[in-house]
Formats: sequence, structure tokens, C-alpha cells
Amino acid sequence: LIAVTLPSFTGMGRGSKMNAALLQVRTTLSLARQWAITHREETCVVFPEWANDTNKAYRAFAVYGSGTAGYLSPWNYLPDGVVFPTPGSGDIYTLGILSNGLPGFSGAVRVLRFEPDGKAKWNAPFGGGSSFLNIYLTEGWVDASGAVEPRPNSYTNELEINGLTGIARYRSF
Repeated sequence: LIAVTLPSFTGMGRGSKMNAALLQVRTTLSLARQWAITHREETCVVFPEWANDTNKAYRAFAVYGSGTAGYLSPWNYLPDGVVFPTPGSGDIYTLGILSNGLPGFSGAVRVLRFEPDGKAKWNAPFGGGSSFLNIYLTEGWVDASGAVEPRPNSYTNELEINGLTGIARYRSF
């Protein structure tokens, strides 16, 4: 009996990590939007790449205020086993590149900006004239060379940010 039921228990935590990651990113996006509105300043959610910081690449994010406040949140890390996909796989790389960098980074970083009116803003070209930005999360890990290794048959989930309102919602597929 144990041999039959044990495999079903090993996958029970998979969905909970992904749900926690989605909630964590969505909450951070809401914090950045709220700060932008209440303090009337542009605010960014920063997503480091491998070239920027090998410890944070594809799995960490933070809120940065364009005013004198600097970083408004500590670095948030996705739960173990959940990552942002790498370029070319329909992911955070549709986000704008802040070419002058930010404190703690030597080069350009990927950001999602919120304007003082709460609208989401990005600087990169964007497919089909859509007013939505999608951030994907998948099950996997970052290897020693900086490549994201997706888990076979992994779940992929999407955070969809409305460009006009800046409000995020998530869905699974």
C-alpha cells in the first residue's frame, strides 16, 4: 500500500510553492504601484539577470523608488524550485531595461516601472500593441553557469499586469 500511495504525496507541495511565489510577486507589484501613487514618484520592480548578480538572477526581485528613498523593500527570493524563465521563452524579458543601472548593479537591469498615476510602464517593444504585460514563473532551478533549468513537466504560471491600471492578476496553464 505504501508503494502505491507514496508517489502521490511527493508532488503535493509543488503547487503550494508556485502559489506562494505568485502571491509574493503580485504583492510586491502592488507595493510598488501603491508607493508610486501615494508618493507621486516613479517606482520600479527590479529583476536581476545573471550578468548583474549570480545570487539573485532569475529568482529575486525588489522595489526601487526613483526619489531619495532608494530600495523600498528587501530582496525577495522565490521559493526553492520556482524561477523566472530565461530570455526567449516568453517571460520577464519583455520588461524594460534601465540602461543606467541601479545602486548595487554595474550594468543595465530589467525593471517594471509604475508611474505616479499607477500605470505600468515598460521600455521594450511589445507584441501586438497589447496593453498587458506578462511575467511568467516556472518550476526549475538556476545552474552554476546561470542557465535556468526548467523541471520536466513543470507548471508554468502567469502574472498579467494591466498597463493602464497597473493591477496584476495571475492564472495557471
